[in-house]
Amino acid sequence: MKRIFAFCIMIWCLEAQQDAKITYLATQASVQDVVRTMAAQAGLGYHWQKSFDQTNPLCLRWVRDVRIEAVPFGTAMQRILEPVGLRYGIENGSVVLSRAPNAIQPGDTERS
Repeated sequence: MKRIFAFCIMIWCLEAQQDAKITYLATQASVQDVVRTMAAQAGLGYHWQKSFDQTNPLCLRWVRDVRIEAVPFGTAMQRILEPVGLRYGIENGSVVLSRAPNAIQPGDTERS
């Protein structure tokens, strides 16, 4: 019974964090900086090293003219991550970035 209750609480917390309204305004910032700030607004941590190891150099890209106002966390993350070929997951209460399946790997070149 305790396990079921704990599981329900965990699911409720994850859903609540996904629904957190995010506001982020910047003229220029790195993907990692934006994600770290948005995760904090949603009550989540951010696993910087694991995200960096899985996504370098994409996570270091600059995003410009970011204007996110009162947008659900998942939508805000999608707006930042999709254009640079990244996605996110939540592990133990922390956001972890990874490459999207179609992202170009380091050393790969696009072929026409």
